[in-house]
Amino acid sequence: MIKYAGESVNWQYANLVAFLKKPKSVIPKTIMAFAGIHKNKDMANLIADLRNDASTPVPLPTH
Repeated sequence: MIKYAGESVNWQYANLVAFLKKPKSVIPKTIMAFAGIHKNKDMANLIADLRNDASTPVPLPTH
C-alpha cells in the first residue's frame, strides 16, 4: 500500500469505490484481509465519513 500512497493510484471517487469493492482490482498482490464493501449504502456512508475527516474534501461527482 505504501507504494500506492500518492503517486501510483489516482484516488478519485471511481478508483476509491473500485478499491473499496475489491482491493486487489486496484492494488494487485495486496494481502489485506478485507473482502470489500458491496452495498451501495455502506459505500456512500464510508465515503461521506472520509469526506467529513478531510481537511479539503474533493467535491462529490455530479452523475
